[in-house]
Parts: sequence; C-alpha cells; structure tokens
Amino acid sequence: MPPIIKATDQTICVATSEYPYAKWKFDKFNPVQSRIMDFYNQDVNGLIAARTSAGKTTVAEQFMAEEVRNRGGKAMFLAPLRALAREKVSDWTSKDHHFADLKVSICTGDYRLTKERTKELNEANIIIMTSEMLSHRSRSHTSEQSEFLKEIGTLVIDESHLLTVKGRGDHLEVGLMKFTQINPKARLVLLSATMPNVEEIAEWVSYSLNQKQTFVLRSDYRPVPLTVHYEAYDDNIRGYDAVEREKVNKALDIIDWYKDDKFLVFTHTKKTGELMKKELQSAGIDCQFHNADLDSNERAKLEEATPAWTRKEGQDPKGGLNKKGIASYRRANPGSKLSMAVTTKPSKLKKGSKAAKRRKSFCARMGGMPGPMKDEKGRPTRKALSLRKWNC
Repeated sequence: MPPIIKATDQTICVATSEYPYAKWKFDKFNPVQSRIMDFYNQDVNGLIAARTSAGKTTVAEQFMAEEVRNRGGKAMFLAPLRALAREKVSDWTSKDHHFADLKVSICTGDYRLTKERTKELNEANIIIMTSEMLSHRSRSHTSEQSEFLKEIGTLVIDESHLLTVKGRGDHLEVGLMKFTQINPKARLVLLSATMPNVEEIAEWVSYSLNQKQTFVLRSDYRPVPLTVHYEAYDDNIRGYDAVEREKVNKALDIIDWYKDDKFLVFTHTKKTGELMKKELQSAGIDCQFHNADLDSNERAKLEEATPAWTRKEGQDPKGGLNKKGIASYRRANPGSKLSMAVTTKPSKLKKGSKAAKRRKSFCARMGGMPGPMKDEKGRPTRKALSLRKWNC
C-alpha cells in the first residue's frame, strides 16, 4: 500500500523566482505555496486543506504549469460551478497571465460538444470542467468525444469537500472513480478549505483510485483574520414569509450600519433573495442577485458588470484603490472626489442622540470582541482600525 505523507506549512517562504515554469507578480510564495515546492514535480497525489484565500489557485497553477511545460501533458481543473469555470477561463486567458501562451478550453453544460469543440479539447493544454461533466464524460469514455481524458496528466479538484455533500458528492465520486479507471497514471490534486475527514479521503485517493503516494497538507495559515458574529432575529412571528422578512430586515440594518463597506449576502432560497434585492433597491442601494434562474449569458454579463473598484484588479495590495479602481469608482459615482469618511468626534455628538447611541453600542460590541489590537508584526488589526475609525 502506498503511504500517506503528512506535511505542514513551510516556515520560510520561497521566492517565486525559484519556480521554473511560471512567473507571478508577487515576489514570494506564502507558507502553503512554499511547501508545495517540495511536491509539485513529484509523481504523487496531493490533498491541500487550507483556509479560504490561502492561495490554493496558485497551488493548482504550480502543479498544472509543471505538467504542461515540463511533462508535456494536459492539465484539467474541476470547478464546482459553471460560473467559477468561466471565471477561471477569463483569468487564465488574460494577456498578463502566465498561462496566456497556452491553449485553455472549457467543457461544461453551457457548451455543446460539437466537432469543433471536441477538436479544441483534444488540442488544449488546460481543460476546465465541472464535476458533473467529468462524471458524464467518464461514463462515455469510449466515445471519440472523450478521448482527451486519456491524455490528462494532472487533475486538480477545487472545493473537493463536495465529496461529502449529499446530492453532489456522488457525481464527483463516480467521476473520479471512472476517470482513474480510464487514466490511472494521472496525478490527483484535491483542494479544500472545509474538508472534515482529510486523512480518510487521502487514503481513499491513494489506495482505491490510482495507487500513488499521497501527501496531505493541513495548513493553519490564514492571510486575513476572520471574525464571526451571530445576530438574533425574532422567529416567534406567525407565518414563514413574516419570518423571512424579519431576517431581511436584520440584514438591512447591518448593511445600513456599515455604509462604507461592500457586502456579499447569501440567502437560502431564491424567493428570499428576490425580497432582499427588492428591499435593497428600494433603499437606493445598488445590488444584483446571482442565482440559478439566470441563463449562462445573463450570469456572465452580471459577473463582468461588477465594477473594477470592487474587484481585486482595482485594489492596491497595500490598501485602498489603485488608479484603475479610482477611475472605476468615479465613473460609477460622478462628481465624487473619493474622500475618506470621517466619524464625528464623540464630543460633538449630541448626548442621547441616535448617532451617539449607535456609536456607544458599536464601541461596546467591538471592544468586547476577543482578539489582539496588533498583529505579530506590530500592525493594527481590523479590530483596532474599527475602534479608531469610530473614535472609541
């Protein structure tokens, strides 16, 4: 039986210039990516359990670039959603990405598998696919339309914790089992932020799928501190719709409280999502509702319409917006000078006023939160910055 190799974060970050098959805009890999330098060119499977925003896409690129540029094989990336698959195509075909010189193709339910697309998949260096499509194509592997599966040298599975999700995990599990029967030589690289049973999955991959060594990297690295808050709402109201409206009202209160922030709101039903959208728009807040009722063109249009100042490309890594972000913000807000909001000093707030009470409540809640005021490098934490902003 092939052994399971246990790995941890690399304490000394490796320079990106030491990686020979791709170039990045940043100078050093983070602790997760630095550890991958020990494995990316080995004939092993990998299971990387790292937190959200820990750079797992770069990990995928480390394996995929080596596969294409060193081994001369194909790489495949499994995305959990069609929207995320399209996003990866957009990122990896942009002229400033290190995959720009490679042939990147997509295979999801949004595209018909015509002769032209089959030819494109056969000639592609990188193929992006959903887990449901892998299951379908693997079961039809005798067809000429699925011949490209036999040429995959590295398969990267994003959000691999879906293996444990009822209703979706079976498609991914069947797809991986059929794929490794067709192509047992391919390396499998599983990425996840929330997989609960990492070692168990690693043993299944190593022993049951392709009999290769598998390394497990459990990471504690988190680039951005995460705080979790619970807000209570009244569920003693009669009627489901009334309870849903109470939830929406609570969310609106939070959005109104942090006027300068950007928000991503998840709802558990499309009906509640539509109610949320209606109430936000009634309050004069620009918002869009991304959901499964939109067709592929509508989803793509919505995603592309997101202004640059709200996306990474418009933001300065050191904080604030770059020139592109500022220009985008001013186009969206004519006449704006993009000045920083300054909270009124406590001494100038009328005693007993709504503003004074809001500030007092915020300072009490934020001040009572656990966590340091400075990080390990002596920089103020988000908690400290928030308290300073509100003059607490």
